[in-house]
Amino acid sequence: MPASLAADIRSSLSRRSKGDRKYGTSGSPPYMAPEQWRGKKQGTFTDQYSLAVLFCELIQGEVPFKSAFDSADHEIMRDVVISEQVEPLKELTKKQNAVLLRALSKEPEDRFGSCAEFVEALAKGRTGSKLSKSAIFNRKSAMLLAFLAAVGFGVFKFGEHTDARPLRPTIKKNVQESAVHEAKVDGEMAVEELEKEISDLGQGFGEKIERLKRDLRIAQAMYGSKSWDKAYAAFKGVEVECSALRTLEGLRQEAVELKKEMEKQRRGAEAKSAQTLAKKEWKKGVGVASVAAQSFETAQFPQASKGWKNAAKMFKTSKKMATAISLYRKAKKEWDGRMSNVEQGISNSDIEKYASVEWTAAERSARLGAEVESDPVRGKAHYIAALASFKKAVENAVPRMVPKMKWTATLNGREVAATLKIGNKTFTLPETIKFQKDQSYTTSLSYSGCKSVSTTLTADWNGLKEKRVTLEEEKLFLDLVEVSGATTANSAQKRAVAQTSLPLEVKSRKTDIAFRLVPAGTFIMGSPYNESGREDDEKQHSVAISKPFYCGKFEVTQAQWKQVMGTSPSRFQGSENPVEQVSWDDCQMFLKKLCDLEGVPQGTYRLLTEAQWEYACRAGTTTPFCYGNRLDSMKTNFDGDYPYGGASKNMDRQKTMNVGQFKPNAWGMCDMHGNVWEWCSDLVWDYPSGSVTDPTGITSGSDRVRRGGSWYDSSWFCRSANRSWNTPSFRNFHLGFRLLRTAPNLP
Repeated sequence: MPASLAADIRSSLSRRSKGDRKYGTSGSPPYMAPEQWRGKKQGTFTDQYSLAVLFCELIQGEVPFKSAFDSADHEIMRDVVISEQVEPLKELTKKQNAVLLRALSKEPEDRFGSCAEFVEALAKGRTGSKLSKSAIFNRKSAMLLAFLAAVGFGVFKFGEHTDARPLRPTIKKNVQESAVHEAKVDGEMAVEELEKEISDLGQGFGEKIERLKRDLRIAQAMYGSKSWDKAYAAFKGVEVECSALRTLEGLRQEAVELKKEMEKQRRGAEAKSAQTLAKKEWKKGVGVASVAAQSFETAQFPQASKGWKNAAKMFKTSKKMATAISLYRKAKKEWDGRMSNVEQGISNSDIEKYASVEWTAAERSARLGAEVESDPVRGKAHYIAALASFKKAVENAVPRMVPKMKWTATLNGREVAATLKIGNKTFTLPETIKFQKDQSYTTSLSYSGCKSVSTTLTADWNGLKEKRVTLEEEKLFLDLVEVSGATTANSAQKRAVAQTSLPLEVKSRKTDIAFRLVPAGTFIMGSPYNESGREDDEKQHSVAISKPFYCGKFEVTQAQWKQVMGTSPSRFQGSENPVEQVSWDDCQMFLKKLCDLEGVPQGTYRLLTEAQWEYACRAGTTTPFCYGNRLDSMKTNFDGDYPYGGASKNMDRQKTMNVGQFKPNAWGMCDMHGNVWEWCSDLVWDYPSGSVTDPTGITSGSDRVRRGGSWYDSSWFCRSANRSWNTPSFRNFHLGFRLLRTAPNLP
């Protein structure tokens, strides 16, 4: 800083204000901090506020809230200083404004820790070489630097208020050197950045940059000799040269991008063989691109851009023309080979005979296509129209020539997916089938549970005929119907189906109770000694089930009970929930009425024996449950607070659920574990020591067996081997039953 400017600042900043006639106060109100107006404690933070006000005055020529202080009204001045926010200064950067406004905070604790910290932050807020774009802003930046320097010299007398107005003329006289310095920094930085931006020194850029660096050296020499005006103008000239070169580089890059687009269009045209199919446009594009390349090398970038842009259009046009010619030739080729896609045995003469109108239209369009070969777009359109008319002709001719029959099958008034066999071919109806003219065929139509329908036909017609076959249901059993689509079975069930010709799954005709086929077999009844929860009455022994039987897929539901008995005894109401609160005696009455309702002898429907129940439950497994060694209430409905085998605790639903909500066992039975206990036919008895076949228990006693556990019980009561019993008259809201239907027609 010039010595004279520093002296003036020291003189101004050291003056004490003895009173302010304009504002009528002791002190200088414009420099008073909010805490002074409030009569609060003052300190260095108060001086920091005053310093920030002085800085505002130096920069913008007036103190903040000038209009309020001009009013000479202390109430207005106090309210404004305490409540109003200082507006950012347009002469400062965002960072500088943020620093300044912090020093002018209403609350002392929101300001900087010291005036020195404020000054340091303000200095860091400078943007360096990017500050100046005009001489006026350079001068204001110089004023800022002068102010910071003055404070740095320690000339500000903290605790005293000053008026910056006398300093402004002095500062303005001394900004020139700072302005030139900034111009120097800007010019040097501009050259440095330009060299980084422009790496390609072709097209004369190398010479231009060397000339620019020479001009910079001349400006630096002027600066060294303190020829301020000449140095300032020279550095500004360097900036102008940099800007011009940067603009020129932009034009070059624009030309480069247009060249890339031209090359892209050229490659696209080459891919379509434009150099041979559209020679004229292709050659024009090549010539214009060559001229553009020459303009580029002589730095005539606008001319190069224009040339490459036009060349790209020409290549694009050549590609379009080549594509049109290719499509024309393709369409003509398709027309010439049209008969290759027509069914064997149909000739041009056949199509002309059976679809003469469409055939004539096709021939006319093809003739026009051949006549306008020089206009490939129109020619292609004619050939496409010819092919469309030909396709239409074929579509119309073939039905008139080829015998077809649409087959459908109905059962009880609805269409069904019956199977039709014609020779060695099999079809699923509905299906439209073509025949050879005048050939004879033997057909056989079948559908599960229905009588087969066989016939012989001769294809002596033209076009489409319909054949509708009404199926007659074949009753396998008086009271049962096969459930179509039931195919999931394990190997034992599949063997049983194959050996007995019995359906895998059936349901009663009137009550809709579903049953799954349980194959004959042998299993180990009871539980091993190490099974958790085992009781003494679960002695293991071998049991043979000599005949297959049908086991209820689900527990008997409330809807089924009500249909047969006309009552609804259950506590947990729900048509698809299992019926409960039924005794063993109640079940016997149900079985009697069910046999009468379905029209079968008494005993056809009955309860499972205890051995049949455990055999059906295990479904070939030897683990505690048909699901394995673990059980939680996400697999079946029981008290989930008491899982089995290390499984996690889960919900306790505290009621029955709709049947069939959980995964069935391997033989397709659901809810064998939990939901409700299931009555069995046996009286409770001790297991024998040896092997037995089809055991039915003892013939005298008082209590009847129940199996499977319920929603009310813990997991170990739900084990496959667990046994329990009650008197035949006992009823409870966790006790229901499952049915057995004897397998008919077995020896």
